Amino acid sequence: MAIEQANRAGGFNGRSLSLVPCWADNPWSAGVSQIAKLAFAGDTCAVIGGIDGPTTHLAEQVVVKAQLALVNPASTDKTVNLAFVPWAFSCLPDDQAQAPILADAIVRQLGAAGGFAVLSADDHDSQLFTVELLKALGDRNRNPRHHIQLDRNEQDPAPFVQTILEFPTDSVVLVAAPQTGAHFLRALRNKGFSGPVFGGPWMGQSLFCELAGPAAEGIVFPLLWTPSPAADRFTENYRARTGKAPDYLAAQMYDAVTLLSEAIRTSGPDREALIESLKTLSPWQGVTGIIQWDRLGRNQRPVLLGTIRNGRICPFSCPFRKSLLFPRNRRIQLLYPIPYILYPALRIFLSPFLR
Repeated sequence: MAIEQANRAGGFNGRSLSLVPCWADNPWSAGVSQIAKLAFAGDTCAVIGGIDGPTTHLAEQVVVKAQLALVNPASTDKTVNLAFVPWAFSCLPDDQAQAPILADAIVRQLGAAGGFAVLSADDHDSQLFTVELLKALGDRNRNPRHHIQLDRNEQDPAPFVQTILEFPTDSVVLVAAPQTGAHFLRALRNKGFSGPVFGGPWMGQSLFCELAGPAAEGIVFPLLWTPSPAADRFTENYRARTGKAPDYLAAQMYDAVTLLSEAIRTSGPDREALIESLKTLSPWQGVTGIIQWDRLGRNQRPVLLGTIRNGRICPFSCPFRKSLLFPRNRRIQLLYPIPYILYPALRIFLSPFLR
């Protein structure tokens, strides 16, 4: 959709732009080899991708030597930009930005006494997100009662689910790719677990909603895109073309290609000029919102929380709980920085909230 729109607008000086797919079942061998061949071809001016952290890192290794702009629309792995490659641009907020938002939601939802378990898959992206989430929870003095790592290829989730049910757990945090996450979530609900479930951003993909079905109702996760009136035209065109609503991956890919097309129209296909054009176009308004690079090439878009209601992805708002404002076991921590002379007056003022 984005490339067709760019070419209807004239492409670059009347020359059409084209997307060249580069994919292999084994990205570590054939996939990266294809990228390398295309990267050193004369008419290649940028790379878009990949679909996850590992493929993005493979592309990054190639563009470092080829000095090609890499526009990353899908991976939230923060290390993509920590390699300090000045021509790598990541469109989504990374794990480091998402984890504190989800950690706050877990703490708010469970209160001071609630316990939770973490189920995380062993794939690259799930492991990195779990590291960031556990760190954010630790910063809030909350740690899981249990942490179980899942085999992404496991066909029988029953033993893992049984382990969770054998221990007192108020909530479950499920960090896994859409297929794995949906598989284990269905098993968890079928075994009777009715508590809150939190998860990674992949629960905001339409694939997860389709596979999880009714089991996905009420889950909470980082929401990487909320459709707005500014995106209505894109949403209508996407629905007319595919028969379903776009998720954050579709919208972000559309923005990535559109942004890159505008940069090419400004600078031409010259690689160095194109990299500078991508930098200077920031901040740029897309259907997903503002894309504004920080000094490492990461988009600074704020992260919201999402949930699934009636099979649809939508924003989530946590209900206010008085006990969350002044938890009993944190009175001293909250009042300690206040000058001692003010403590009696403040104590009287806050007494209704501290009961």
